[in-house]
Amino acid sequence: MGNIEIRALFIGILRIDRTNGQPLAVVYNFACHLLFGDAQGSVTANFVGVASRVIESTLGHGATALFLQGAAGDVMNVLFKDFHRPRDVEPLGNILAVSTLSALRKIKTGDAALSLITETIKLPRRTDIPEKIRDLEQEQTKLLESLRFMTLDFKTFLPMYIQYAINSGYPADFSFRYLQA
Repeated sequence: MGNIEIRALFIGILRIDRTNGQPLAVVYNFACHLLFGDAQGSVTANFVGVASRVIESTLGHGATALFLQGAAGDVMNVLFKDFHRPRDVEPLGNILAVSTLSALRKIKTGDAALSLITETIKLPRRTDIPEKIRDLEQEQTKLLESLRFMTLDFKTFLPMYIQYAINSGYPADFSFRYLQA
């Protein structure tokens, strides 16, 4: 029996054309986790960067491809955990670009009026950061000074912490006594 490949991409697309019919922008949405870098280990714009570059160069005329991240919870490339193959963003980017361009060609645009409203809002900034840092440093100094004569190390501390964290009123070491009538 031959190999069967099933590929389903669900891409949301918004196409905006200029008045002369040439593409101005494509906004596309796809749900998938991004991969980590490329086969050379570089930090990249990922497969989305590849897809946008292919879409923009194919459409030409200065068209812009804008990607919007869809819901990404555990939606990833099936070979993501295959550590015997280097991760490569190019194939996935090309698949996304070709699929987007294919669907884009089927979209018929019409005349529509767009309105643009621009408003600048000022958001308050925190201005007490230096004072907050100073207060935290003072608290740190005070806490460190309180441990000056402490002989308790982490190896001793951790079991005691677990013992008392279960129930501070009834340490676990003495639980056999609490069951007595």
